[in-house]
Amino acid sequence: MAEVIQFHCPACGTTLRVPAAAAGFLGPCPRCRQEIIGPDPDLGQPARRAGAAAVPPPGEDFSPVPAAPTAEDPFPFSSSSAPAPEPEKPEKPEKPKELEVPLREQPELAPPVATTPPSTPDSARLVRLVFILSCAVAALIGLMAGFLIGSRQPPPPPVERGLPAKAVAPPAPDPVIVDEDPPEPPAEAPKPEPEPEKPAEPESQAAPRPEPAPPEPPAAEPSVPAPETAAEAALKAFLAAPDRQSRAAFVLHPDRIREKMERYHDDSPDGPTPFLSLRANAANQDPESGILVYHVTTEAMPSGFPVSLVTTPDGWKVDWETFVEFRDDHFEQFASGAGTDTGSFHLIVRNSHYFGDPFPGSDKLSAFRLDPPMPERNHYGFVPTGSDLHKRLAGATEWGVPCTPVLQLVRKQHEDGSFHLEITGFAALDWRPSTE
Repeated sequence: MAEVIQFHCPACGTTLRVPAAAAGFLGPCPRCRQEIIGPDPDLGQPARRAGAAAVPPPGEDFSPVPAAPTAEDPFPFSSSSAPAPEPEKPEKPEKPKELEVPLREQPELAPPVATTPPSTPDSARLVRLVFILSCAVAALIGLMAGFLIGSRQPPPPPVERGLPAKAVAPPAPDPVIVDEDPPEPPAEAPKPEPEPEKPAEPESQAAPRPEPAPPEPPAAEPSVPAPETAAEAALKAFLAAPDRQSRAAFVLHPDRIREKMERYHDDSPDGPTPFLSLRANAANQDPESGILVYHVTTEAMPSGFPVSLVTTPDGWKVDWETFVEFRDDHFEQFASGAGTDTGSFHLIVRNSHYFGDPFPGSDKLSAFRLDPPMPERNHYGFVPTGSDLHKRLAGATEWGVPCTPVLQLVRKQHEDGSFHLEITGFAALDWRPSTE
């Protein structure tokens, strides 16, 4: 089961891992604290800095990733992940120091001893000319000798700037295989003697040659429908069911869910659910546990919502409880003040700071950001600072990594009529549908 996504931070290169539910999330890197957007395998999006334009798939176009989780957010089933270790930074090579070589002191030349009588001005000029010509000839001979010697030396190996030169080993000679006893050449096979030609029979006596029979086609193997095809057929039948009685045949745990369906549709309209699109979410395929997740869009929910299916001995069944929670937007209604003051919701939880207006008792509470798997529906949930529940949530969301529990919430009313959402406990540690 693909429970985590591993990628490199686009800002500092640190290797990060997040649950599959956090695909496309927006948050700070635990190491460099830069705002980044996580990768989304389903949309083919790599990790990138916040504000960078997303790379649209071929033939598609879409807007930048919003801060809240999009409809493409995965349907996660794990609730924790660990930060990646910090990579060691390579040490910069020190610049080699320049060697100071002291100049060798030149011995003072003794004045020449005159062995000849003092010359005339013309003879001194001639001596200086001869001395200059002899020096020029000696320099020319030395230059030519140095050029000839240098041309015979092999060129030095290339050296990278700022790094010490590496010794270049001579290329190893190609291995040569030597056989102790060379194999004898194969003896030529004797040529078969030509068969004597048979006299041609007249056409009237020659027997007709039978035509070759066409090859028989291979036996067709029985086609077995793929799990995705069977699950998609079950989901389409569930969505097209005209009423709750016929829909109960396609739900998980029908004996236990049928009573909840009856109570739910006493206040909510019953009937089929027309959909605009339906496709499997590649980031949440779990063949080993028999769970598949589909992304369904409707006119009321054009951004789409996830629907999970579980394989059973009777075929693929739909998790009805999460289906109606996401399709009918239960968390957004609860956070807006509709319905009862308590409820349990499948949420993505992130560690956060509260920047809203203070309310009575807010200085003793710690805030967490709560998101359903649909965009632009995030709200704050509060827990008493230092409580056991606060420690559990803080540990599960450490380093900015989200967790995906089923939370129990209550609306706390204030004297001025406003309220805040308070987290009271865990209904489940992850979103995995119960198969029992």
